[in-house]
Amino acid sequence: MQIKKLSPPLQIVIIFLGAIITGTILLLIPISRRVPISLIDALFTETSAVCVTGLIVKSTADDFTIIGQIIILISIQLGGLGIMTISTFFFQLLKKELSMRDHLVIKELVGTEDFSDIRRLIRNVVRYTMIFESFGAFFFALKFVPEYGWIKGLWHSIFHSVSSFCNAGFSTFNESFARFSGSPMVLVTSALLIVFGGLGFLVLHEIFHIDLFTKKFKISLKKLSLQSQFAVLGTLFFILIGFLAFYLLERENTLAHMNGKEKVLTSVYHSITARTAGFNVVDMSEVKTSTLILTEALMFVGACPGSTGGGIKITTFMILVFILSAFIRQKSSVITNRKTIPQLTLYKAMTIFLFSITLIFFAFMLLMHFNPILLWNKHQDGSLRILFEIISAFGTVGLSAGVTGELNFIGKSIIIIMMFLGRLSPTLISLSIKKGDVQSQVIYPEERVLIG
Repeated sequence: MQIKKLSPPLQIVIIFLGAIITGTILLLIPISRRVPISLIDALFTETSAVCVTGLIVKSTADDFTIIGQIIILISIQLGGLGIMTISTFFFQLLKKELSMRDHLVIKELVGTEDFSDIRRLIRNVVRYTMIFESFGAFFFALKFVPEYGWIKGLWHSIFHSVSSFCNAGFSTFNESFARFSGSPMVLVTSALLIVFGGLGFLVLHEIFHIDLFTKKFKISLKKLSLQSQFAVLGTLFFILIGFLAFYLLERENTLAHMNGKEKVLTSVYHSITARTAGFNVVDMSEVKTSTLILTEALMFVGACPGSTGGGIKITTFMILVFILSAFIRQKSSVITNRKTIPQLTLYKAMTIFLFSITLIFFAFMLLMHFNPILLWNKHQDGSLRILFEIISAFGTVGLSAGVTGELNFIGKSIIIIMMFLGRLSPTLISLSIKKGDVQSQVIYPEERVLIG
């Protein structure tokens, strides 16, 4: 009850911190682990799970028992759906009324401006999650059950289905999906889950019309909102660009041992997983420097708002492009598809972008200072790999260029903070910028300031 009296941004921070602290304590219990685990490693693992990042300092498969893996999986599900979203769902089951603050928080987490039927939207969020994760587990099981048996096969299937849809990147295999680079069943199933989870629940609600009670199902791409159009077109654009670039850069390097179909499949999958999921299909410590830079760009953009993914979001990137286009064409407003984008949205996009760049810069500076040994490791591009790790944490991606295992206490702490801020900062910024802040009723005289 005391939490409900706090501002929406503070509510979200406290609830996520509470989940992380609780999960950390549970991971430290002897029945959750097979080997001794320090507090910082348990905190790192749990933060990565709740923030659906996937960076690890301990092996999920070897260092945690089945109990520990279940704790990690529950944390992934909570973080992917949004703890407030799940709380609201259970509030509905208990017939509890939602306050305006609750509506405001849910609106930002799910990615909608519509207050009319939050309850129905939340039910659909849980419904779509159950449907997609169930289908994902079924198709994974077609591959894993024959290979690992019913018990282990089903567990691997459920774990990777939830981890894929929540864009978490955690795996119960030490080599992630690297050994399945030639398996269409595994990579296509995971890729579809990642894409659907990364589109955002509002987009899924507009595209898929599912009613479990009347058994009606329909797919429609007509009359999509501008946000959904941005999400779908932006996702397809980045998948295509990422695929072409990765294929051309790595076909004679990490993809050299594969046949033509495997090269294409692996390249497409890397383009999808690099934006927010973080499953490994190639050894990122062996890729070219140019590929690292490409992947950093994909991780920085990330998924869509109201989704299980991170990054500055595709819609933010597209709005920045439209702002640049309007400036070049000397337009006073940003208009696309015969619709004007509100000034408040433009402010949010620019604020999120500048905040993200600034945060990454300071984290990079601190990590370079407190982990100097990383600068002269076996890679000549050590500083670039440090930057890769930071962007991976901020974008809640989870791909690693071989740096995570070499971090000291301070280095791990910096990455923990980056994962937390990367998961929450876009939402917190959106909640903090109020409409009245950018639409002043008082008009002051203009005075030019030289720039550039």
